[in-house]
Amino acid sequence: MTVYAAFGQAESDSARENGKLAFKREMEEGRPRQALEKRFGYRLAGDGSYIPDQNAKWVVKMYELAAEGYTCRQIARYLEENGVKTDRGAVLTSSSIGRMIRSVVYKGDFIMQEHYTNDERRIVKNRGELPQVYIKDDHPRIVSDELWDKANEMLEKRLDGISANEPYLELNDKNFPYRNKLYCAECGHKLQRRKSGGAREGFQGKIIWCCGGVKE
Repeated sequence: MTVYAAFGQAESDSARENGKLAFKREMEEGRPRQALEKRFGYRLAGDGSYIPDQNAKWVVKMYELAAEGYTCRQIARYLEENGVKTDRGAVLTSSSIGRMIRSVVYKGDFIMQEHYTNDERRIVKNRGELPQVYIKDDHPRIVSDELWDKANEMLEKRLDGISANEPYLELNDKNFPYRNKLYCAECGHKLQRRKSGGAREGFQGKIIWCCGGVKE
């Protein structure tokens, strides 16, 4: 059994290395591995290309609201009130909206190896550990460069606490004791604090902790 296990592990490691080499060649040739049909606002056409779908108008609305200074939480509430959901019937959370607004996919570009699988077989964000390839005008855009830039500029100002509409509360160990201390048991990513059900009238909601990682 030990010998069989050793052969199995060696075969798995070999396949993994071959996969890395194949992906490296694709990067060098500028051939991205994509799954844009999983992105809100895109679908896979019959010819294999990616095109905006019926949700593209809501993507534009997200960026417009962000450019006007609305927070991701306010945008999420607006979309929920208008019955906007993903293809799987899930509501869009503030964290997912933040990731969408920052994504270059919606202005038609693509970053190869924006995420990668680490030695623990977990998908993590590439923060310079591995090379990346930025592909300009890779697929049809949903928002303009100007709108994308404005939305991200306002989003960063919000994160920096520069807001004329509401005060910014800096999180610390005193007012947020669980910050950076709770992690997902499945993938190891930090858990994010959210309030569930608070948007319904007469219902106070409850605090829940959700995984913010990217699942395989």
